[in-house]
Parts: sequence; C-alpha cells; structure tokens
Amino acid sequence: MIYSFIIFITCFALGCILLLLHGIYVHKLGAYIGHNHPSMWKSLEPKSFMGLSQEYLKGRNYFKEIIFYLTDDTLSDDYVIISKKKIKILLILGVVFFAAFI
Repeated sequence: MIYSFIIFITCFALGCILLLLHGIYVHKLGAYIGHNHPSMWKSLEPKSFMGLSQEYLKGRNYFKEIIFYLTDDTLSDDYVIISKKKIKILLILGVVFFAAFI
C-alpha cells in the first residue's frame, strides 16, 4: 500500500515538473522568436524581406507567421529546432507521468 502511494506521488511530481519545464521552454522559445523574428531585424527594410509591402506589414497576422516559422525547419535556426524537440519530449513525458498518476 505504501509503495503504490510513493509511486503515485513520484509520478505526479515528475509529471508536474516535466510539464512546468515544458512551459518554461515554450516561453523561452517564444521570447527568442519574438526577439529574433524577421520583422524585428532592423537592418532590413520591410520591402527587402520577402517582398513585403508596408500595407501588408500593418495588417499582418504575427500568430500565423510564428506558426509558419515554427513548422518550417528550413526557416528555423538550430536553437529553434533543438527547442522544438525539447518541448515535444517534455510534453510527452509530462503527460505520460501525469497520466500514470491518474
């Protein structure tokens, strides 16, 4: 009886820790992308980056651009690719351990 309690508490704690780390990595990646997103590159004129017009920049959807940036590994740098792998692994492990608690 006591062993099952210890296992449940351990799984719950590991699940919470892994999901917390997942959230931290998601926020760190979001901050990195927000700081290094092409729209933040001051050395480029808006029209010189992918032919964007000034009218497009005013009405652009940053959320869709970030999703595209995250899903296309040819646009991502090494930090983003490694962070995406860490985020996926931590999410899967966190859910598995948390589900084992339930």
